[in-house]
Amino acid sequence: MAETTTTQMPLGATWDEVREWDERYYLHPFKAADEYHPVAVERGEGSYLVLADGRRVLDFLSQYCCVNLGQAQPQIAAAIAEAASRFAYLSEPWTSDYRAKASKLIVEDLLGPDGWAGAVRFLSTGSEATEMALMVARLYTGRSLVVTQEFSYHGWTEGSVGTTGVRGMRGNLSTADGEVREVPTAIDQHNYALAPAPSHWPEWTGELDDGRLPCVAQTERLIQELLGPENVAAFICDVSQAPGIHPPPQYIPQIAEMCRRLGVLWIDDEVLCGFGRMGTWFGYQAFPGVAPDIMTMGKGMMGAAVPAAGIVVNREIAEFLRERRWWNAITMAAHPVAMAALVANIELMLEEDIVAHAARMGEYLGPRLLDLEGRHPSVGHVNGAGLFWLIELVKNKDTAERFVPEDRRTMGTGDVDAWPVSRIAASCLERGVSISGFVPNTLRIAPPLTVTGAECDEALTALDFALSELDRDCT
Repeated sequence: MAETTTTQMPLGATWDEVREWDERYYLHPFKAADEYHPVAVERGEGSYLVLADGRRVLDFLSQYCCVNLGQAQPQIAAAIAEAASRFAYLSEPWTSDYRAKASKLIVEDLLGPDGWAGAVRFLSTGSEATEMALMVARLYTGRSLVVTQEFSYHGWTEGSVGTTGVRGMRGNLSTADGEVREVPTAIDQHNYALAPAPSHWPEWTGELDDGRLPCVAQTERLIQELLGPENVAAFICDVSQAPGIHPPPQYIPQIAEMCRRLGVLWIDDEVLCGFGRMGTWFGYQAFPGVAPDIMTMGKGMMGAAVPAAGIVVNREIAEFLRERRWWNAITMAAHPVAMAALVANIELMLEEDIVAHAARMGEYLGPRLLDLEGRHPSVGHVNGAGLFWLIELVKNKDTAERFVPEDRRTMGTGDVDAWPVSRIAASCLERGVSISGFVPNTLRIAPPLTVTGAECDEALTALDFALSELDRDCT
């Protein structure tokens, strides 16, 4: 989709110059230099990206599932401009009205009714939030070990990479001919439990006699018999895994109960699921009586307009930290411009009842995605909630054979353009819709929370066509 326009842009460059500079000077993820083909974007408009040649693309992934209120949201943009006119920067020892109100909105207005939240601390990215959550858990418990899940994703920095169960997304390098170079990193304090296998997986064995899921029982055995709960600081998971597993409804309540009983902290990663993505303000709220000890936040908390993230700790941990001097300096924590965007985002979501709208649109979108499952042999399973849905692509529906056998264990070698998610993405993009996936055989559907029914229909039409093309290779 290369552009030929030479339109002059605000920075004084033509699009031809932009492409040349981008290819020559920027280090790109996911593609080697000879595989990379830039798609220049002039601006964003709501649910759409406007390309340099004028074409409009419906972004049905919200970039990294983070542009929750759409591109160039006027109220957030105005708040950023106002804050930038007041401040260049404030370090954490100084107090701004933006940080104070952002903290109050999250702890009291959004989480107050649940009765567990004690305090918040702000950071810049979701990976930093994972790092901070791990640090706090270890400080509070005095223990070093952390248990995570296979096939999970919690970030790219050293600690968060250690909790990421998708081996191929730990910052490694790979080539088409099979070379893999992994980052030598400290993952020895992280232990991997079974992923929460959905009911349609061949590996599924049903509930045990005591009603627990097998993956929960295995997680408890790992903590009880191998590691020892006295050595485990926390278990980290999210309500719906970013690489493409939406767990059975029993999973989160059983995990929360297990953690309480064993005296292990539960870190709820809400970087993707939080701020309305699942049709509730936070993913855990779909399960009455469940509350985390530490919760990470990011992505949609300020509509991705500027970098911001954070953690919320329960009241006991908050009291523990406040009784002590916390020697931890973070340059960009609670930047006033980011806090202004966060306040504007939450206030707008409250004023327009965005979370309820996301839930309604999830009820509109979900059955239509399930209809695709019934009509396409390449769709093995559809699952999700709110506006985060997962489509598993299979070569054989009866046997659940994957197009890419390595599936979530891939290291990114071979012909990645032949992955089913890559083929679907290319076909949809030709029809003006952006849909993609995190791992070879699983598509992610995550439109802006402001999406309309008409936009859903537009995306479904493109997806229906792309799946029909993929169906030809099914057995």
